[in-house]
Amino acid sequence: MNRSTTTQLTIVRLHVHYPSRDTVYDLDTLARLAGVHPALVSQYVRRGLLDPLDDGDEREWRFDDASLNLLRKIQRLRSELGVNINGVGVILELLQQLEDLRQEVARLRDELS
Repeated sequence: MNRSTTTQLTIVRLHVHYPSRDTVYDLDTLARLAGVHPALVSQYVRRGLLDPLDDGDEREWRFDDASLNLLRKIQRLRSELGVNINGVGVILELLQQLEDLRQEVARLRDELS
């Protein structure tokens, strides 16, 4: 018995957005780049998970690359890992504390050198 199998190869073309450091996004653009609805971004801002660059009306909010990266991190925690919104807040706070401690350790090492 000689079985012949056929393998089909599918090629997928992806467009990856690498934002510029100086780019500022409005609410709709930020949401589109992160693949979420603008209302969800607004909810994250109201809950304190994401901060616009300015304290204006929602239509005037502007966000930077750090906001885009944070929004993507929030979405990963929510959709891929199933973390609820309160858990996301705790995780983000702990990650910030961890980063602060890493920077403090690096500073202390430099002082000892």
